Formats: sequence, C-alpha cells, structure tokens
Amino acid sequence: MLWALIASLAFALAHGPAPVKSPAPKKPSLVRVAQQIPDGPALDAAAEHELFDQTNQARAQAGLAALSWDDGLANAARDHAQAMAAQGQLSHQLPGESALAQRIAANTALHLDRAGENVAQAAEADRAQSSLMASPPHRQNLLNPSFNVAGFGAVRVGEILYVVEDFGHQVENYSAERAEQMIASAVLNLRDKRMAPLAARTVPGLREATCRMARQDRLDAQGIQPSPGARFILTYTNVQPDAVPGSVRRAIEDASVQGVSVGACFERTATYPGGTYWVTLVFY
Repeated sequence: MLWALIASLAFALAHGPAPVKSPAPKKPSLVRVAQQIPDGPALDAAAEHELFDQTNQARAQAGLAALSWDDGLANAARDHAQAMAAQGQLSHQLPGESALAQRIAANTALHLDRAGENVAQAAEADRAQSSLMASPPHRQNLLNPSFNVAGFGAVRVGEILYVVEDFGHQVENYSAERAEQMIASAVLNLRDKRMAPLAARTVPGLREATCRMARQDRLDAQGIQPSPGARFILTYTNVQPDAVPGSVRRAIEDASVQGVSVGACFERTATYPGGTYWVTLVFY
C-alpha cells in the first residue's frame, strides 16, 4: 500500500501548478523507503459485503430472489480465501485441503442439497465482481435461481484481494418423526386408488436400526431385521423426505401388500458430509 500511496503522490505533484520562480538547485537527497511487508493475509469485511450486495443487485435485475447471508458459509469461504492467499494461487481445492462439500459441512449446520463456489483475484472488489459476471460459469453461480444462501470471503495481501464466494440451496430441517410422517404420506398417496389403501404401521426400533445403518455409511436392506409378515424392505437416501424413489412402486403395486412402516434418520457421513435422510421402508 505504501508503493501505491507514493505513486499517487508523485503523479499529483507532476501535474501541479508550475512554480513562479525556480529555486536554486540543491544537493540531491536519496532515501531508501522501507517496504512494509504485511504480516499475513487480512480479512476485508467491507469487500465481502460489497460483493454480496452487488450480487443481490444483479439477481434483482435478473428477476431472482435475493440470497440470504449465512455466517457458516462465510467462514468456509474465508478459510479457503486465507489458504489461497497464503499459497498465492487460485484453486477450488489446494493441496492438503478438504473438498468444498467437506469445508461447508464443517462450518455450517444448514441442510443443503446443492452448493457452488466462485474464486477470484483482483485489486478491488468491484473488479472481481465484473470479472465473475463476465465469465459464464461464474455468472451461472451468481444468478442460479436454485441458490438461496451464500457466504463470501475476501482476504487482502498487499495489492491483491483474494475472493471466495460459497453458495448453497437450503432445504427444510425436519425432525425424524416429521420426516417419517412425510415419507409415509408420500408412499400412501402413490397407491393406485383402485386398490385397497395401505395402512401406516409403527414398528418399534425401526428408526434406531436405520440410524445404525446410516452410521455405517452404507445402505443395507439385509441388515434390517423385519417384523413377522414383512414382504419387502427398501432402504434409500434423499435430502428431501417427501421424495421417494421409483423402486418403491414394485411393493406399492403388489396387491398382497397391505401396510408400510417407515424409519428415518438424518445423518452426516463421509459420503454425505452435508447430511441426508437415511430411510427404511418395510412393506407387509
């Protein structure tokens, strides 16, 4: 910053008014100016919010809903911006660094079903924003109608501003009981109206068995111990509880099937760092 200040002053003096009388020449004086090396990357909160405001302005002009700021996403973005600044390079994943999904999961408790990231390097926030908007893939993130939350990080090292913009689509956070109710309703509504309706049954221990399966981070229908009379067992994952897989129709369309039990458990795993609902359906 000292260099920029000195250059600015030199420019202003060179274009100032001419002196009325030239002074007598003096002995030249040469002084070495000590360079101020920054101690390390410094967060630039003003740049973060400038970028965020400009993004929401662009979304408004495109007829899109504004993004909501999330501190967790901002922390993830700042950590990555710090790492980029420390290594002096732009990347979505630096050597030894976790991938985007893991970084986001480590910083926010939001339930997200999709995420995106922009990275940039510029002298100022407005220049970074202009570059991002001019790049089709980065502009797509900025104006993605599916994204509803975001957090930005901006880190300055001398003349360089490192920018990271993390986006996500937040979905509702349901309790296990509410998720099971939604899943049961979705399954019951898929039954052909010409067939006898299915009955929703409560099976003690089914949720706990589903949670054990989730903690193992693998779907295992054979590991579920069914109650007497069970005809089909289906296990699956989905971040949206009311969205059931097409494979459920095999059981629903079986006329001998009369009831269904649901076990659901939201769990964060290595496969799903942001978390998902693990579901078990038992048809009787």
